[in-house]
Amino acid sequence: MTRHPVLFTALVFLAGLLAAVPLYILGTASGLDEDAAGALARIVVGLALLARFRRGIAWRQSLRGLRWACPALGVALYNVALNASAGMPLRGAAELPYVLLLGLAPAVFEEAIFRGVAIAKLRAANNADARTLWLSALLFGAAHLTNVAGMSPPDVLLQTGYAVVIGLFLGAVYLKSGDIVSVILAHACVDVSYQIFAAHSGTASLLFLTAFCLILLGLTCYALWLAGIVPFSGAEKISS
Repeated sequence: MTRHPVLFTALVFLAGLLAAVPLYILGTASGLDEDAAGALARIVVGLALLARFRRGIAWRQSLRGLRWACPALGVALYNVALNASAGMPLRGAAELPYVLLLGLAPAVFEEAIFRGVAIAKLRAANNADARTLWLSALLFGAAHLTNVAGMSPPDVLLQTGYAVVIGLFLGAVYLKSGDIVSVILAHACVDVSYQIFAAHSGTASLLFLTAFCLILLGLTCYALWLAGIVPFSGAEKISS
């Protein structure tokens, strides 16, 4: 499948979803609520994928990319500000393990596939970093189209576009540092900032919509700079 890294990544993603189903059923049968059971299942599958494809991951680079992943804090602060301004209730301190579980699950599962597996396979197929970055981000965005079963089509498209930008950012950090742990932590930081609220704002003011667009634009430019795709980048890429 080295010659077809996009297809390979898509198959790994589908296989990961299927592998999580029996774990989810086992979790709910053991008394976990549906969200916790699903999150735990994805973490287990994500860790299994990281173990399976460990040879393509530079574990010795762990935490080296934290400085490059700092813009994730900006996205997290935006999530907090948006929901807090709308008066959304925070979860209690007793729910912190639950919040961390829900925030860590997509980070482990999705980063294992769309950074750990996809980028390694795309590079093995002799794709340039620019093509590797865009393809991995588009794959990450396309994966969110599966949410159409539980969301309206406009919301799914908005989430998909947002995921592409986040995919560019996380992919650039991974290409720069070769550090899968830092991109998992950055992804988890964004998701935890959302999960700390028991309910979420369904609308945003013009101010927050403008800020959201500026954040996406900034992340895109930052990702292209970090990956060395734009001319003004002087950053030397570190092979993963």
